[in-house]
Amino acid sequence: MAHNLGRRFQYLDLPGDTIAAMLQPAFPVREVLSVERLSAGAINTNLKVTMSGLSGAYVLRIYARDAAACRKEIAINRLAGCRAYIR
Repeated sequence: MAHNLGRRFQYLDLPGDTIAAMLQPAFPVREVLSVERLSAGAINTNLKVTMSGLSGAYVLRIYARDAAACRKEIAINRLAGCRAYIR
């Protein structure tokens, strides 16, 4: 049973050009149109991003702690058949 323990890490407040640079390898010919901070989660910063020429939105997830947690989540997503752009 999950308990709401509140946010354990501060949100990362990144400038637009930093977010665009982070997304450039996955979307080399696209422009960031909007960025919205998502409030879910206790540790990582999740940003809802829309890109030029693409329908829908994407989530940019920025990990705030150890890289092993990120690698584990990538492996789980791959096993589940999720398509993600990882850099």
